[in-house]
Amino acid sequence: MNVADRDHSAASLRQLAALLGARLRFAQSDLADEDPDARAEQLREIVHRGLEAVRDDEREVLLSLLRDDFADPIPDHGPDAASPH
Repeated sequence: MNVADRDHSAASLRQLAALLGARLRFAQSDLADEDPDARAEQLREIVHRGLEAVRDDEREVLLSLLRDDFADPIPDHGPDAASPH
């Protein structure tokens, strides 16, 4: 049975997203000095391989979890945060 043929629970999809996120963070760090196009291609390949591990109908859920993991909200430091004193 292919891994992508299995029905993943919500918990296992969260776990896959966490593992994929960790791989991406490691690769970002490891490839920091590489050409940006080469780095982007490597990151795309990591995501592609991660998506191959789930069924087609679970891919959007995995991508959503991954987007949530990489969400970078701008901290609110108040109205004076951007103003030089």
